[in-house]
Amino acid sequence: SGFDMAKYVKASQVADLYSLKDLQESLDTVIAEDFMEVTSSDDFLESATKDELIRLLQLDNLAAPSEQQVYEAVMRWLVHDASRMQHAAAVLSHVRLALLDVGLLYGLLRTEFGTMQDCRNIILEAMAYHSLPPETGRDLDWPRSKSRTQMDEKVLLALSSEARMFTVNGWKKNTVSFGGATVYAAAVVENVLYMM
Repeated sequence: SGFDMAKYVKASQVADLYSLKDLQESLDTVIAEDFMEVTSSDDFLESATKDELIRLLQLDNLAAPSEQQVYEAVMRWLVHDASRMQHAAAVLSHVRLALLDVGLLYGLLRTEFGTMQDCRNIILEAMAYHSLPPETGRDLDWPRSKSRTQMDEKVLLALSSEARMFTVNGWKKNTVSFGGATVYAAAVVENVLYMM
């Protein structure tokens, strides 16, 4: 069964109209957990409004492997209908662009988005974040540089030469070589690898 945008919007309107906070939280949880399926559906691309997309992007618990997929979903929505380009800055301002690869950001500057002043400013802000030393960047409280909750729940553990990564879909086995050195344990915390 595919995502039905109309049903989601109607239920969300009812929750808002009657101040049903629990219903709205449940709806948000469902849509966040199915983020990849929802944003890939034809129904979403055809009928989601700017405000509905922004509401979705404001959720911290989107189940996306990385902010790259969130960015790609926004780009699909924007290019699906040329009239949506007027909303590009409003929508992009809710994507955590500082979490994207700096090469992608440079490429984005060379597109139509780089010619729109508000979009350009958002992209340049993310690029400025990349120029900061890592310890400084982690100490700043920039909303567009904060990892989403689902993405923070990745943990890498290694025992000897076998590594397993916990993802949203459970434990995945990885083969890891550390130059022949025996590694008893390793963990990634805030994008820093610790090995013992």
